[in-house]
Amino acid sequence: MRGQLYQALDQARWKEVVDDFQRSSKNVRLMREIEELQDARDDWRTADHSPHYVIPG
Repeated sequence: MRGQLYQALDQARWKEVVDDFQRSSKNVRLMREIEELQDARDDWRTADHSPHYVIPG
């Protein structure tokens, strides 16, 4: 389930959206939430999970 979320974020060009938010927002809470989500995604990827997600279908 988590892999599917991260795959959807990648397909939605998550990095570009986050970069836009970071350039235009001064909201510290938003920045903290974005950083926490990115850290969780990075931690999940570097654990015992493949960096390439496979959605069963």
